[in-house]
Amino acid sequence: MELSHKLRTSILILLLLGTGFVLQGLAAEDYGRVDRVVAVVNQDIVTFSDLQWLVEFRGFRVPATSEEQLTLFREVLDQLINQRLITGETSRTPFIRVTDEELKGFVATYKTRFPTEEAYREALETMRMEETDLLRILKAQIAVNKFVQLRFEPFVIVLPDEIQEYYTGEFVSDLAETNQAAPPLEMVEETIRQILTVRKTNLQLERWIQNARKNARIQILLMREPVDSPNIPSEFLAGFSFGNWHFNEEASSNR
Repeated sequence: MELSHKLRTSILILLLLGTGFVLQGLAAEDYGRVDRVVAVVNQDIVTFSDLQWLVEFRGFRVPATSEEQLTLFREVLDQLINQRLITGETSRTPFIRVTDEELKGFVATYKTRFPTEEAYREALETMRMEETDLLRILKAQIAVNKFVQLRFEPFVIVLPDEIQEYYTGEFVSDLAETNQAAPPLEMVEETIRQILTVRKTNLQLERWIQNARKNARIQILLMREPVDSPNIPSEFLAGFSFGNWHFNEEASSNR
């Protein structure tokens, strides 16, 4: 395993989005379709469109069976709930600001995923997004990154013993699997420090999310129903097969 691969390990929120992206403020009515609320996080709604956009954006394969689909939807919905909790916190943090230059740089980095400008535009069309929607999503992602860096990273301390333990353990072992010789510790010490900083930041963020979920008012409205009682309009699912699903908004009274 190359070290550069290790460095591409993102912090937790980037794994959620892309890692995924904060799919907030995108309404299905923008495309003339009927939407369904699948969750409410405090006073913020999560819609079926949000699930669909994240599935398409991440390139997830939608399973054929209802049971596997349910597992996928629950996992994606769980990610979206975590995202809403974090973005809700960033909106209440006044010192987190995203400059035009930061957004421009982030967009440029995102576009490197595509071989041409045409391919980038085709991807937006596939996801049924205007570029303004994507810019809003990327801007929210930058704000989330800043929140993590300012809230957690300053309190992360990586000790010399931890660097040594990682080097003699995982680092050397990973290189040995590909028949590569390990460079001296002095050459990779700072790189290892960065990797361990990311790991510790992940742990702090995970604890924060767990605590935020305990204190939040979260209603899950994603319900599975028998095959003979689908409640998703065919025009909404055009070109996207999710199986037979029912979104029961009355379920909130029981949660």
